[in-house]
Amino acid sequence: MRVSIAQILKRSTGRGNNFNYLRAANHCIIMQTAIALEKIGFFRELERSPGSIQELARILNADEYLLDAAVEFLLNTTDLFEKKAGIILLKEKQQRAVYHWPIWRLLIYKPMLDRMAELLRGAATFGKDITRDSSYYARYSEVIAGGAIEHALRNMPPDVDMLVDLGCGSARSLVTFCGSDGKRRGVGIDRDRDVANYARQRVKEANLNDQIRIIEDDIAKLERWRGHVTGNRLMFLSCGVIHEFLRDGEGAAMRFLENLRRAFPGSRLILIEAGAAALNKTVNDDILCATLVTTLIHRFSGQGLPQPPERWKQILHSAGWNIETIEPFNYTLAIYRCSSA
Repeated sequence: MRVSIAQILKRSTGRGNNFNYLRAANHCIIMQTAIALEKIGFFRELERSPGSIQELARILNADEYLLDAAVEFLLNTTDLFEKKAGIILLKEKQQRAVYHWPIWRLLIYKPMLDRMAELLRGAATFGKDITRDSSYYARYSEVIAGGAIEHALRNMPPDVDMLVDLGCGSARSLVTFCGSDGKRRGVGIDRDRDVANYARQRVKEANLNDQIRIIEDDIAKLERWRGHVTGNRLMFLSCGVIHEFLRDGEGAAMRFLENLRRAFPGSRLILIEAGAAALNKTVNDDILCATLVTTLIHRFSGQGLPQPPERWKQILHSAGWNIETIEPFNYTLAIYRCSSA
């Protein structure tokens, strides 16, 4: 069943179409303003210390009058921060990521969203003429999938001596895994330079350079990085990465997973991927809209679409992996624990 934008807005606001489109337009202005403040470092500065508009404008080298206008606007339209006796304070400072990940996601894909008309006309190609802003990707992915990764690691077999994170993002998995045992080793692979550098910084801050190696490369080029994987009891972790192979059909995903299994016999795999919410069922409005937004972004950015568990099971089985357990983690993610034996 296809669901129109008007239907989504009507369901979420309960008003007529004219009002709904106006509200959507207003929300767009709200997010654009929040994005601007994020880009000039406003929220990062508030994490360090609250301050007045005058102080913040000086620190950020911003126009005081315009900064005041943007802050007053968001004070009256969001709950991102508050103002007490002329001082701006970040709400829920320790939970900034929970409130701000939608801003980060927009920043990641804003280059694509700003040039959608060119993509529609075929005048530009994502990945060649247009790329995502990867400087926010590691933080965003950590918020979205960090809980599932932590859960997977807590329930990992105790004999694993090396963890290889395929598309390592912020290296959270590797830092957690190696930080609890000095004998453990980790390898993180990510093709994005900004993300790989961010991961290296996280490893350095955790004083784990002797245990963790970050490789800037494409996981599909297995022959280029396999020599760095030396563990005897090896675990691969892939979170939100394998679906990108699906842009070229299921065969591409199957071939990569089969090549991985054959290259490392006796290894194990934890696959974490989003499922596909059925739009012909009654689901929470936020989940419905989030699913539609994710689908749109994936189609325009040339990624494979989220798949239901049945499809992931078929892909894994076809690649020769034995699925030991499937754990639904939240309304969208599932954890597939596999062995190659």
